[in-house]
Amino acid sequence: MKKTTLYIRDDLVRKLKEETIREDRSMTDIINEALRKHLENKGKTSEKFENLKRALGKSAAFRKVSDPVEYQRKLRSEWE
Repeated sequence: MKKTTLYIRDDLVRKLKEETIREDRSMTDIINEALRKHLENKGKTSEKFENLKRALGKSAAFRKVSDPVEYQRKLRSEWE
């Protein structure tokens, strides 16, 4: 394990301290777990995004929008 220095926003430090008490775990343990989960899920998010693009790419309406998130916002605005 390597020692490092992080600059963390005050509100996150407060929440982190609360979590250490609630779970009876160290800050290091919680930060390592959160970072590991984030990095593991990062690739999965990209894969989900690509699957969504492929699925929506078959729709004529979607082809006019290059960003699936923008397309989703557009659909939602039409429903409001």
